[in-house]
Amino acid sequence: MTSLVATLDDAVRAVVVRRLRRLDQWSVIKLVLGLLGAARAYRRLRQIMRTTGLRRWAFTTAMPLLKQLPPVRKELEEGQAKVRADLEGVLFRDLTAPRLELPAKGTPQAELLQLMEKRHELDRKYWEDGTITGAVYHGEREHMDFVGKVYGQFAFFNPLHASLHPATRQMDAEVVAMVLRMYRGPAGSCGAFTTGGTESILMAMKTYRDWGSATRGVREPNIVIPLTAHAAFDKAGHYFGIEVRHARCTFPEQAVDVAHVRSLIDSNTVALVGSAPQFATGTIDPIEELAELAEARGIGLHVDCCLGGFVVPFMAAAGSPPPHGFDFTVRGVTTISCDPHKYGFAPKGASVVMFRSKELRHHMYTFATEWTGGIYATPTMLGSRPGGVVAATWAAMMRYGEAGYVESTAQIVGATRRIAEAIPTIGGLELVGRADACVVAFGAKQGSGLNCYSVADCLKEIGGWELATLQNPAAVHLAVTLPTAKNATRFVDELRAAVATVRSEPEKYKGGSAGLYGMASSLPTSFIEETAKVYLDTMTACPESHK
Repeated sequence: MTSLVATLDDAVRAVVVRRLRRLDQWSVIKLVLGLLGAARAYRRLRQIMRTTGLRRWAFTTAMPLLKQLPPVRKELEEGQAKVRADLEGVLFRDLTAPRLELPAKGTPQAELLQLMEKRHELDRKYWEDGTITGAVYHGEREHMDFVGKVYGQFAFFNPLHASLHPATRQMDAEVVAMVLRMYRGPAGSCGAFTTGGTESILMAMKTYRDWGSATRGVREPNIVIPLTAHAAFDKAGHYFGIEVRHARCTFPEQAVDVAHVRSLIDSNTVALVGSAPQFATGTIDPIEELAELAEARGIGLHVDCCLGGFVVPFMAAAGSPPPHGFDFTVRGVTTISCDPHKYGFAPKGASVVMFRSKELRHHMYTFATEWTGGIYATPTMLGSRPGGVVAATWAAMMRYGEAGYVESTAQIVGATRRIAEAIPTIGGLELVGRADACVVAFGAKQGSGLNCYSVADCLKEIGGWELATLQNPAAVHLAVTLPTAKNATRFVDELRAAVATVRSEPEKYKGGSAGLYGMASSLPTSFIEETAKVYLDTMTACPESHK
């Protein structure tokens, strides 16, 4: 075999040398540069074909030029003006004592408290009846007042200054320890308190990027995630220069296709991702299969439990065990994210990212050892952090305890399953994904003549229900919370009524969400991004400053 390879090498060498002798030195240089350029172009083409696709890439590349054409620009500006006007009608409708500058003199405390009480009631107005998806997961005034009181006691304390605020530091560490115990972390497992699920995901992906560079010399890292994974993973790719490869999912279960995941892995892959459950459809991915694949390839596996973080660990005790493993007892799981500020009933700004080992967590840290202000080191994105959210999270978890979370899980999962069982009995509707934990998603059956977005708009009109609109495939979902769990029967009844109404008055419901998402499906991404910019601009605007 060795002699055959040597003979072949000699033959190829003789042919190459004989041909190169005919060229001068400059021609040889041009040939080498041309081959290098061709190799680079081929590599880029393969990347485009594997990710965005050639047609979409070409269209996206041409978009900046197309948007400068007068007819296109006019159409965009008119569309943006309409979107802005619609948003202002919603976002500016409840303004109270608007101000754009500091008062000349300080406002009396009693006057401020009166205004803040009015604003507090206003911010309860649209969700207190339990007809919205997610967002507010507990809602009872007694619990919120208690957690808010604790928050206020520690509002001015900063975990960054651990020696100044030892109790805050203790509670920060204990929240992480309690969550690790929920996810059955092995000896040596560890974590960090973050401001939310997005930061936890960003920190995990930053960890894998730096781990890949330090341990394997990976300079162009990629991660493989389900198409249904949270958008925070795409954000991490954008922030940290990580290529994000999307694996397709099965329909209608919406579970990630592990065979497709396997085909997307290469020598630069640093991590895989699975959800437990997915935000969009509530399906728990086959974590055991992903873990087996990750372990075989020597790469990380992140399990995103942000949404169901305080539901899935208690499902077995509540009598409804999850269909797949999700925690550190699954070999190959290396990081997990979990949000106490959802079903843990903590205030917003509370999440935990967990690691199987301290060695892996070290790649999350950031250091500036030669800074003129002294040696600087932080575990997560932030430097200063609010101590109030740490203390309030600790208090919320202690107030509920394991038995409390088992009971809330039983209510939430039970309501989710009852709604999921009822949906196929409503003519024209079908489940999208599996209602494995706390989310139920549905769409219109093909050939039913229904549009799920029209049904959602009608449902809002009938009962004030605010559902989340999904796409690819078209669907809507309800993330069941304690307030909505009490209204499960009402939801099903009003959903039946909404379907009947849409069938009897189809023209009435062709606009709204149905029109918006119908239009969006036919537009290129860059056009949709222009509309999203208007939304984000309006979110941070005051009426006078927005004209």
